[in-house]
Amino acid sequence: DDHNSNKNDNPHHQQQQPAGPKLLFLTTLRESPDRLLSAYTFFALTVKEEMNKKKQKNGKSEDSKNKSPTFRQWIQNNQRRAKNYTPGTKVGFRSNIARFNGIVWRFSGGKLSLNKLSHADAASWRPSFETAVQSLAAHDLVLPMDIMTKDEGKSALSALLGWEKFDVKRRGVKGDKEGGHVVTVGEIRNSKAREYFGKREYGTLWEENWLDGILVAWCKAVFLARLRCGDVLVETS
Repeated sequence: DDHNSNKNDNPHHQQQQPAGPKLLFLTTLRESPDRLLSAYTFFALTVKEEMNKKKQKNGKSEDSKNKSPTFRQWIQNNQRRAKNYTPGTKVGFRSNIARFNGIVWRFSGGKLSLNKLSHADAASWRPSFETAVQSLAAHDLVLPMDIMTKDEGKSALSALLGWEKFDVKRRGVKGDKEGGHVVTVGEIRNSKAREYFGKREYGTLWEENWLDGILVAWCKAVFLARLRCGDVLVETS
């Protein structure tokens, strides 16, 4: 109406509007083989070991049913439960940590199928992949996990958020408090899939997550280009 129109066109009124908070969107990404191995060592190994330690401490014997599964058993068990998950619900939610191509699935709004993806059948994955690319492109910072605690990662966080300190002050955690890599339960385990698995098994795992591999490589290239070639990007934009 005329009243609203005049109010919005009034420069003095616009100047009186309080400045809202500046929202920044950032996330971290991790190579899927490493992400899956990390989830497995924590939930299937560390958590179970800590539970058994508590039982032994209380004078109870270790439950044979509480034995840790192998990596593949853990993947299969969780993916079977994840089939019951529907976005927006809690049933089977945590089992999504064992999804293949979990990054594309997450940033596409849970649209990517749990089934094995075929390179040739683009119709089964391309819409989800494109949505994930668009979602990540809208972020102010996508930080690759493997360089997050290194100088490049700290520089990016300092530039975006103004952070100057990266050490962990929280009590009860173990690991590299100064560098920022800590765990709340157990000890830090090796989560570098290329070292943990044999060459053949690692290759199989990478192929099962090939769509994530492409997405992470693209995000890493964008991150490093912005960090090291920012002046060139400004000149050519």
